[in-house]
Amino acid sequence: MNTAIHKWAGGVGFPVLLLVLVSSCSYFKGKEAELGTNPVARVYESFLYEADLKGIGADAATPEDSIKAVKNYIDSWIRNKLVLKYAEENLPAEIEDINKQIENYRQSLIIYTYERELVAQKLDTVISEKEILDYYDKHKEALQLKTPLYNIKYARIKKQPKKVIDSASAWIAKNDFISNSKLQNFCEQYAVKYVINDSTWFKEQELENIFPIQNIDWESIAFNKKATIVTDTTNYITLIKVLGYKFKGADAPLAYIREDISNIIINKRKLDYVSKVHSTIYDDALKNKKFEIYNDE
Repeated sequence: MNTAIHKWAGGVGFPVLLLVLVSSCSYFKGKEAELGTNPVARVYESFLYEADLKGIGADAATPEDSIKAVKNYIDSWIRNKLVLKYAEENLPAEIEDINKQIENYRQSLIIYTYERELVAQKLDTVISEKEILDYYDKHKEALQLKTPLYNIKYARIKKQPKKVIDSASAWIAKNDFISNSKLQNFCEQYAVKYVINDSTWFKEQELENIFPIQNIDWESIAFNKKATIVTDTTNYITLIKVLGYKFKGADAPLAYIREDISNIIINKRKLDYVSKVHSTIYDDALKNKKFEIYNDE
């Protein structure tokens, strides 16, 4: 009987009774000599080899746990092979189609992996401002908004004395350098959440998710020249200033869709580059007679 099994599980001895479905020692020895390796278990014509168990149970806390991990692996392998054999024998008509699907998937995966690596190594991903502006100008109709947008600044803070709130409201309502600097310092000290740059656009649904405040009339406050102060049921208030508003169907602000445009340009480059690679491979193969079509009429 093959005794190599004691080497697994960190060198701990292993009970030979786990070699279920091994019909005879002589059968193993014949296959071992033929394949030049040590079989551990067999299910019909499939073999599990000692090398397949490398690393199994290596991270176990104790030798006993290591042995258990190896046992479980072998048992799982055997059960899986048995079910697979039974399925193959009882689905003869479908096996050929399954094999074709597997082969098609294998080929697609190899091609996809090759293209992905090629793109990662060769594709130029630098996009100029001119490219973004050109795309924006040429596709404005396709980029029209499907929902209203709000360009806002906001700061959610704990309730403060009126003098402090009045100052913060004045700063957030303006958009000059000094006011923005004071607002930035204020938010860093008092705000639990804030967005105070002037290029951030939000959908109304996004605003409803951001603010735990019910029944805010966003269209109404969009035209408020001063900051809107909203008090909720907790010990917080929110200062809101709407800097801009875009109706549904309006041209999307460039700042809002800049990243989308960049992704579109990059994806088009990918498609063009991959298509060029395919054509080059084909043309080279045609030139060097790497393929031929029989009975082509």
